[in-house]
Amino acid sequence: MDRILILMAADEFADAQSALLSARNAAAEPDALSWGLSLAAEPDEEANEAMQELGIVRFLCPEADLWAAMPSLWQGESYVLMAHPAMR
Repeated sequence: MDRILILMAADEFADAQSALLSARNAAAEPDALSWGLSLAAEPDEEANEAMQELGIVRFLCPEADLWAAMPSLWQGESYVLMAHPAMR
């Protein structure tokens, strides 16, 4: 199965969570999704638990240029989708 890396920058995980859940719920194969986040704020315990529920989540703090951070977040997925917290 080809994997898809969804890249997103946000101030904190809570800002991105709705869009990420929307993507997972709309995906034909949610298990094919990986998540790469560039966050301004380090996730707390609650955010870490919520990220684990999504599946494969990698993140960088502090927030940086998302495209420049992509090589650090990419783990060989076949496709990459740049996303925004406002996407649903």
